[in-house]
Amino acid sequence: MACMANATVFFFLAAAAAAAAAVISCHAARAGNAAATAAAAGDCKLSDITVTAARTGKVVEGQPEYEMTVANGFACPQNGVRVSCPAGGVQSVEPVDESKIRADEAALCLVNDGMPVAEGSPVTFTYAWKRPQEFAAAQATPRCS
Repeated sequence: MACMANATVFFFLAAAAAAAAAVISCHAARAGNAAATAAAAGDCKLSDITVTAARTGKVVEGQPEYEMTVANGFACPQNGVRVSCPAGGVQSVEPVDESKIRADEAALCLVNDGMPVAEGSPVTFTYAWKRPQEFAAAQATPRCS
């Protein structure tokens, strides 16, 4: 039990350190530090946003359930993350958490209500459908720019 508690504390501290580094980088960028601005926002790319799918093993109304994860692999948080999605949003026989993903524009879905997706804090949601759906990062705005 002590090992689990230590692992939990370590994970929490590691996540807090990553968040603090992003905040410090953003504050430096906002203060006009050109090098920090380049490091914080200039190196941030749409390709830093990854979308992965995994079957959960659960079956809902005869359909396999999938867990989707939208993650940011760069220290600078990104706002307004949108992914390609079926027109009308995620197809599912179970309710999908619309605070995590919802139809926004034709063939685009807004992730995390437009709030930042930060490194180490992925956005996950589940849906149940015949097959995995294709989602790909389509838009994102570095928060530090």
